[in-house]
Amino acid sequence: MSNVFPDRCPACLRLQLHKQPCEDCKSFIRKINGKTCKKCGFEKEYCECKKQGKAREYDGVIAAFYYEGTLRNTIHNLKFYLCYTAALYLKKHMALRFVEVSDPTYYDIITPIPDYSASKRLKGRSHTEYLAKSLSKILKIKYKKVLRKVVENSKQHRLAERFRSGNVSGVYDVVSNVKGKRILLLDDVLTTGNTANECAKMLKARGAAQVTVFTAAVTLPDKFTKFDILEQEKVTEI
Repeated sequence: MSNVFPDRCPACLRLQLHKQPCEDCKSFIRKINGKTCKKCGFEKEYCECKKQGKAREYDGVIAAFYYEGTLRNTIHNLKFYLCYTAALYLKKHMALRFVEVSDPTYYDIITPIPDYSASKRLKGRSHTEYLAKSLSKILKIKYKKVLRKVVENSKQHRLAERFRSGNVSGVYDVVSNVKGKRILLLDDVLTTGNTANECAKMLKARGAAQVTVFTAAVTLPDKFTKFDILEQEKVTEI
């Protein structure tokens, strides 16, 4: 992914003189700061892990942002349009957040949650692979693809929450030796956690010692969401 286009705001894609969000978009982005719940990645005031009592296969979550407002647009610009400035912005702040709360030397592997091959061919490249490879270099954690998607299932975001767990069951397979490894499982957004949970389950079944989800953003319950989803005109910058 190379930059042959003018600098743009990673959220609204307006032309500007730098690669950071413009003043309008910046005001609708919330970074995650300070201490967070290790299980869900939320700041303590939003954590409901004890109330919900959900058992998860993954051991923790590290996230840089809340998935709302113009940050949602930034992730969509990377995911669907492979926007260069969106990629730069997200990986920079993911790396900063990671070193704030964790030690890169603790982990053996960073690996992306995979796309199905047909989906990847349609887009040309995988945005999760790009982020994982970039963060591997920044954090000096070995990059390795250890998961493969073997079934083209329905898109999770198109399903009601009650159907999402079953939709990812049996979808992923482990294709490399992970026995005893401490793994960073990279994704762009953690919503219900069902996809990450299924991947972690498969990795643990093959002997992985620990699986931590590393994501650009986490989705808050509606009652905690501060900024509404802001629509934008779709502009491609590949």
